[in-house]
Amino acid sequence: MGGKLNGFINNPCPAGAVVQSPVFGTTNCTNPFPPSNLTASPSSGCAPYNTNLSGTCSAGTLRWYTNALGTGAGIGNTHTINMDSTFYARCYDASKPTSCQYSASRSIMVTTSNGVYDTIKDTLCMGQSLNFGGNTYNSTGLYNDTIPLGGGCDSIITLDLFVVPTLQINISDSICDGDLYNFNGNILNTAGTFRDTSNSVYGCDSITILTLTVLPIYRDTIHESICTGEMYLFNGYTYGISGYFQANFYSNYNCDSIVVLDLTVIDIIRDTINEDICYGETYNFGGTILSSSGTYNDTLVNGNGCDSISTINLTVNSLITDTVSATICDGNSYAFGGNNYTNTGLYNDTLQATNTCDSIVTLNLIVNSVYYDTIQRAICDGDVYLFGGNAYAVAGNYNDTLNTSFGCDSIATLQLTVNPSPSTTIFDTICEGYLYNFEGKNIGVGGIYFDTLTTTVGCDSALILNLHVIPTVRDTISTEICDGNFVLFDGVPRNIDGIYTATYTLANGCDSTSTLILSINPNPVVSIIGDSILCNNTLGLLSSSGNFTSYLWSTGETTPSINFYSELEYKLTVTDDNNCTGADSLFVDVINCEDTCQIYVPNAFTPDNDGFNDIFKAIANDECIFSEFKLLIFNRWGQLLKEVTDIDQTWDGTYKGLKSQIDTYIWVLTYKKNKEVNFIRKFGHVSIIK
Repeated sequence: MGGKLNGFINNPCPAGAVVQSPVFGTTNCTNPFPPSNLTASPSSGCAPYNTNLSGTCSAGTLRWYTNALGTGAGIGNTHTINMDSTFYARCYDASKPTSCQYSASRSIMVTTSNGVYDTIKDTLCMGQSLNFGGNTYNSTGLYNDTIPLGGGCDSIITLDLFVVPTLQINISDSICDGDLYNFNGNILNTAGTFRDTSNSVYGCDSITILTLTVLPIYRDTIHESICTGEMYLFNGYTYGISGYFQANFYSNYNCDSIVVLDLTVIDIIRDTINEDICYGETYNFGGTILSSSGTYNDTLVNGNGCDSISTINLTVNSLITDTVSATICDGNSYAFGGNNYTNTGLYNDTLQATNTCDSIVTLNLIVNSVYYDTIQRAICDGDVYLFGGNAYAVAGNYNDTLNTSFGCDSIATLQLTVNPSPSTTIFDTICEGYLYNFEGKNIGVGGIYFDTLTTTVGCDSALILNLHVIPTVRDTISTEICDGNFVLFDGVPRNIDGIYTATYTLANGCDSTSTLILSINPNPVVSIIGDSILCNNTLGLLSSSGNFTSYLWSTGETTPSINFYSELEYKLTVTDDNNCTGADSLFVDVINCEDTCQIYVPNAFTPDNDGFNDIFKAIANDECIFSEFKLLIFNRWGQLLKEVTDIDQTWDGTYKGLKSQIDTYIWVLTYKKNKEVNFIRKFGHVSIIK
């Protein structure tokens, strides 16, 4: 017949969760289904009586336990019942990853009909004794006292006695001068032998003896600044970016002598102004008198000793000129610029143009007498000659009678000769920034240019250049990246703040210029706050050390804090406003707080053969008896450096006969205690220091 069946008791790894391992990577975790059809036959009776437990698993094998969490060594199927008891069943599937081999627990209860059963738990310190049922006991064990009640059932009282041994731990350690050592709540900074007696969880004495050595240490900080583009030599390395740079020197006392360079890179200050002046004016720029259009730089030294560059884009506006030709009869006058002119000559009038510069208009005034005149003129082929309001291009004699508004007539005869005038046109191109030599002149601007030669008959022989300037293609890219990343520009990874320029040649043979303006954003710094050791069947809390834009835990949660109860290495990745990320990890060790077997694994050692802290090993108290033991040590890339198969074996910090570098290494401890069937696995870090 079946006993009382309860619901789920414990699920250490929920379905779909992800288990993180610092050595073995990420594993999808899905636990077996819990057991079903739990029965106890019989499920009640008069104590003592025997019962047989049974049940089924959809996958794996059925295991029975006496605790709700289903931990420790399993138990058999047949039991002698002396009192009401609860048994717990879990399904175990060895084919799954270690963290996912057990299902949730289910329970079944068996009861006694008439007998009275009770269990008394008591604890003694080593050397004490207890009287129970007329007997004296002074060692750990279960002791029964049977009292007949009549009616066929007895009253059985069980004493569950645990005798706690006196625990003594000897520790030898050292610190550097100026550091503090926390010895069971006592802060120490001097060398000596210190003793601490405390009560264990059972109220008995636990003695710890510390032998502490204080080693000297030296520290110094250098504050320096340089200008952008300069380099600073420190400890054999050159630095060109702001930051803190540390140099470690090995002292005679095995402590570091640390020198920190606080380097500041001061940016170059740049300023650009645009100015216009009129033709004939000058501009004073940094003590230099400028009179031509162009871009000019002036470099000054500012108050912090670095360059300050000022740039001026100067434009010289052209002088606008125009010529007006006029003819009047002798005795008349011509009004121009507010004046009346009666004589032949050139007269100027100055006006202000829209660009505030002067515009000069010139009057070419001719005062003609009234008379008959013959004019002999020669023109070149292709030119025209203006005479009497007509344009003549053919040789011949031409008359013109002038009857002006001034009332004076003049008859002029033109004898016109036409001489030949040859011309040649050249079409060519250059790239922007280059010069073209045209008849001894260097030309850098596109346009049509003329060079005139005189023929034997006095006409021009024209050489015409039609020049086209191909502009340089320019492109500017501004981008931001996170510290540690890079941008590939001009075939080179760029990971430092700055402005980079690359020049390429296009298919037309001219330059293409690309400019990258790169800004580096720092990665956020985050720490996981919470306890690294948790008692089993207890809920813990892990939190981020600061506020960030987003959070991602290795469990898949995206909140600043999470609750946990499993033994794992928890990793937190955060993202800030610049979309840069930072990460931290914390391994949480879940222990059985009632387990008297305690294992201590150091987090640092100094393999320098000075006789102090030269080796790394796990330390266990006398309550730990192992049937199997394995300690693996890996570097940060997952390479196995050492395998230890005995609690007394050590690691001296070498690999294949060579000393390992100063760094942090990962250890994985797997062991099985005597008379137990389950393995226990722990993870952690150990650092090699000087």
